[in-house]
This record gives sequence, C-alpha cells and structure tokens, in this order.
Amino acid sequence: MLALWELGAAFVPISREDPQDRRNRCLHLAGATGVLEFATGTGTPLLIRDGLHAPQAPNQQYASPDEQVAYVMFTSGSTGTPKAVAVPHRAVLRLIADQGYLPFGSERTFLQAAPLSFDASVLELWGPLLNGGECALFPEHVPIEGRALREFLEEKGVDTAWLTASVFHSITDADVTCLRPLRHLVIGGEQLSAKHVHRALQALPHTRLVNGYGPTENTTFTTCYEIPRSFPEDAVRVPIGRPIRGSGVAIVNASLEPVAPGEPGELLATGAGLALEYLGAPSETAARFVQLSLPDGATIRAYRTGDRVVERADGDLEFLGRLDEQVKIDGFRIEPGECEATIARLPAVQQCKVVARTDPAERLRLVAYLVCEENELDDVRGHVKASLPKHLCPDQWVVLTTLPLTRNGKVATDELPSPWNAGGAPATTRRTNALDHVLACWTTVLGAQPADPTVGLFDAGGRSVDAMRLLTHLEQAAGQDLEPTFVFEFASAKQQATELSARGAWPTTTPTHTPRDLNKTR
Repeated sequence: MLALWELGAAFVPISREDPQDRRNRCLHLAGATGVLEFATGTGTPLLIRDGLHAPQAPNQQYASPDEQVAYVMFTSGSTGTPKAVAVPHRAVLRLIADQGYLPFGSERTFLQAAPLSFDASVLELWGPLLNGGECALFPEHVPIEGRALREFLEEKGVDTAWLTASVFHSITDADVTCLRPLRHLVIGGEQLSAKHVHRALQALPHTRLVNGYGPTENTTFTTCYEIPRSFPEDAVRVPIGRPIRGSGVAIVNASLEPVAPGEPGELLATGAGLALEYLGAPSETAARFVQLSLPDGATIRAYRTGDRVVERADGDLEFLGRLDEQVKIDGFRIEPGECEATIARLPAVQQCKVVARTDPAERLRLVAYLVCEENELDDVRGHVKASLPKHLCPDQWVVLTTLPLTRNGKVATDELPSPWNAGGAPATTRRTNALDHVLACWTTVLGAQPADPTVGLFDAGGRSVDAMRLLTHLEQAAGQDLEPTFVFEFASAKQQATELSARGAWPTTTPTHTPRDLNKTR
C-alpha cells in the first residue's frame, strides 16, 4: 500500500472470499489497471496481473496530492450495484493526525483484525504506523474469541483495539476479562448495547471505552464518545458523541434545513474526512454529497448519512435509527435492496423481498422471502452465494405462494411470517447423546434448532460472530478447552458431536453439565 502511494497510485482492497464475478465488477468500477495477489503455499510474495480493461484511473483528474485517491472501498448499493467510495489522502490524515479520541503515538501497539476491505482497517493500520506505533496482525483464520484473543493481546503487548459492536457484545457475554490487557478500546460499526457497556465498565477498570460512529464516505469516524465510568445505569442508548477534529455535523429535515434544538433529524457530515465521489456513479454522488447552506449564506459540501439522530442537552448526539431500509450487521453496511435485486433477476423467482429481522437469539439477520418452486430454491441460493459476498447473502430463506401486499400494492413486511420456529429451543433438560448437547448449543446461538445436523454453521444461517459464540457454548457444555479453529475444522453439528464424543466430552446417558444460555443477561 505504501509503495502504491509512493508511486502516486491508489489501492482497492477486495476480499479474496468474494465471488469472482463481483470482484471483477468492483475492479472495473474502481478503474483498476492491475491486480496484486499474494500467492498461497508457494513462498512467492506477490503476483502481478496487468491488462485490465477499465475506465480512466481516478487519480489522473486530481492535481493536488491531498485530493488524490488513497484507496477505493465498496459499500452495498440499493440498486444491486456496489458503490465505489473514493477516499483521498487528506481524509486518511484527518482520521489519525492530532486526534483526541485515541492517543496515537510511538508507545501504541494496535490490534489489526478487520478485513482490509472494511474501512476499520484504515484506523488499525495507519493510526499506529503514521504515528510511530506498531500493528499486531491477528491471524486471519482464527475466530476473535476469548481465550485466543487474550493470549494474542498478552503475547504481542497490544494496548489498543477496535471491535465491531457485535463482536464486543459476544466477547462481553462470554468472558469480557479477556480484554483486560487493553488500555484503549474503540467500539463501532453498529449500535452499541448499554447493558454490555455497563458490564465492560465493571470488569475493565483500566480500559478506556470509546463509541465510534461514522460511514465509509466520511472515513471511518465522524463522531466519537468517550464512555465515562459514571455512565448512567438506566441509560437506554449509548451516545455517539461529537465530531472528531477536522469534521463537522448538521442535523436537518427533509429540506436540508436545520431542525430545532432537541428535535430529531438526518445527520449530515462535513469536513476533511469526506470522500471524493462514488466512482462511475454521478447521480448517486449528487444525491448523497450535497451543498449545505450555512447561516451566513455560505455553502459547504456535506454527506447525507441517512441516519436519524438527536442532539441531547449536553451536546452529545444519539443515534435513533435509519431513514431507509439500510442496516448494519457485523459492522457491514447492508442495503437489502442489493440482495433483493440479485434474487429478483433470476428467471425462477416470480417475487422477492429481503428484510432484516431479529432472530430469537436477538441477532439481526437477513431473511429472503420469495415466490418460486420449492425445487428451485437450492439453485437460487447457489446463484446468490456465487454472486454476492457473504455478508450480503440471506441467513434464512422462506418460500411463499405469494407475498402479502398493502392497499397501495407494496409488500406488507409486517405480515411476512417468521422464518424461525415459534418454540425455539426444545423444552428438555435431559439430553441422552452428544448430538443433543451440540444441537442445544446451536439452538442457543441461532435461535432455532438447525433442520439438518449435517450442514455447516454458515449454511444453517450462522455468521462469523456466531462461530465465536458457538465455540464458547461448546466449551462450556463439554467442559473442555477447544482450539479456536474447532468450529471450522468440524463444521457441522454431527461432526462436532462425533469429535467431542471421541474426546470423552459426555457420557452416553444423563449429562453432567448443562450449557449456560449466554443470551440471558439478568
């Protein structure tokens, strides 16, 4: 990345796990002229592939070095096409230079665990490296869970980290003490739970907690809130705080006019952190990057976040939700419409609606409702899996004969049936074999028992954060410490039960240990 910057070029981080068609589409949208790939298993550090047929590289149109593109990252698009966010060098510098939300410096050792295609990696990499600090690279295929994380933090001397709210919640539910080596912890990516914050404040007396908020279009953070030790016990929401240095905010109504003090409105972001544009999408750029009129008659450039906020009496901002259907899951910004458009294009699908639903385990999931033949569902799922990155693929699929409609002809989302069994976990305290024990753990994590114990966690609707939680439940139920990769090496409930039986985890009759439900926090 530094070499490309030295050459005056920009980089485009794209996950190797994304489908190849989507990777090619993103490379074209970004104007990429070459691909650098790490070779696996050969010792060769880099392979260089040239000759991509792409439009003019974006940096050719910017004369000022500060305004040249540093990197391009992709966010979900409601039309079915990902949006290429072009971020300039001045925005990276504004994020990590002379800031107050973290004390950057040569003494910092920062955890680097976010995927490079996720804009939190900008903070993790350039925050320490451009301030004389150090990065500790967490192993790519190891789940970020209690024991493995504690050992890594202690071994590498890590004192600063950023975690998505979902990962922080899972770690706090399992064993928040694994975070004690940290002196500074920034949490963000989605809405933060006040009850988990209270638990962390009690268990981490020497750790400074910060709630960070911001879209990719304003370079990782727009506002930050240092959570005080006196954080009220009865607080319902955790504030997102105030603008960081180099950024500004405005709260406006639908006409982009300022709202009255204490009145909710849309949050607009201004300042040096703003991206340049959505590459190749001038209409999208014009719709989201607007001119904001100031009281003195001047205008400044602003980004419409689509987030609904309110300013409290003390000046801190509170996040109230979205103005559209966009959601945050595991820190990724997701437009259900992108997934919906991909499904609707398939000839086998007559109707489709993708929505975000909270499962019985209180985790947000993507659910696809579609009208098609039952025997076509596997092909539809396979096509979507081959077309979209994992975080955009539905966790649950429901086939209906027709979609319920409102009087004006729109899909009545409130009338769509739940994809989960109303009963949830089987009401039994006696489990007679290892598979029953394992399925009980899966049920607690997923909110419902998987229909097929031979399928993997991700095929059953699980996500990466669920793998961490499942590992914790299995360890507690089996009374054994398991290697961090256990749930990946033994992917299905049946494989896990067979392996744990071989390790002598349970007797063949009445169990001696019942797993604790980590979702119950009272």
